[in-house]
Amino acid sequence: PTKEAVTFKQRPITLGFLSTSKVYDGKAFDEKDFGYDILGGSLVAGDSITLKDYPSETNASDNVPVPSVVITNKDGIDVTKYYSAKTSTKKFTIQKKRIAIKGKRYSRTYDGTTDIYNDGDSKPAEKIEVDYDSSLLIGDDIIEITQNVSKVSPSVGTYSLPFTAAVKDSNGEDVTSNYDLDITPGTLEVKKRKVTINAGYSGSIEYRGTLSDKDQEVLTNNSLCSADNLASSDELHLSAQYPNADDTSITYTYQILNRKTQEDVSSNYDVTTNFTPVEATKRELS
Repeated sequence: PTKEAVTFKQRPITLGFLSTSKVYDGKAFDEKDFGYDILGGSLVAGDSITLKDYPSETNASDNVPVPSVVITNKDGIDVTKYYSAKTSTKKFTIQKKRIAIKGKRYSRTYDGTTDIYNDGDSKPAEKIEVDYDSSLLIGDDIIEITQNVSKVSPSVGTYSLPFTAAVKDSNGEDVTSNYDLDITPGTLEVKKRKVTINAGYSGSIEYRGTLSDKDQEVLTNNSLCSADNLASSDELHLSAQYPNADDTSITYTYQILNRKTQEDVSSNYDVTTNFTPVEATKRELS
């Protein structure tokens, strides 16, 4: 009789993992991370699948190798070589852990200073305060905040207070790459300062068509002219004038200027005026 060799082909089988990623947790991989289904092919009766050589990577990565597939028979003998075992994916992903970090929103009334921010106290805080869920950090990791701004304009408005954040482990090593830090800058809102400006005169000014420097000084530097609640950095400038050369009534105008720069800072104030009309006495013609 003629003898012919019999060739056995490897039995194909394909595994599909139930998940191909996990969020960074600082832990090593084990069997619970690699649940699977058989997507194609089948095992010989009595054979079973075991995964081994779990990846050692613990940091965030999109290039984590999947474990090896080992197939044994009912007697525990390794029969992997008789199979063409494949997995549906060759790589696993450790996703960055997202943490939202929000800077504090500060608010103060205009006071002419250039402090970075002031939360109602006489002195500004040394470092911006932030809010985040510390329970999202892994192990002993901590968040360190670095402030990116030293001063803001003293004028009325809303200003951004940016900062950067880094995550350090218990050894002081930077592990920020394992986190997706969603940073919202803090803000400083400088509100208008309320002030009341009083102006008036109880005496008599003789009408001359224009106000002399002496008349101007008399009208604007008397006990009835004042401003309450001005910032210490600023000063009030009052002036009086006739609307036109034929009118004997006198009107007041004002400016609030920075004492040092003489810049007009009136827009930083919510001004209420209490101007008493002044009437010049008619000049007698001889």
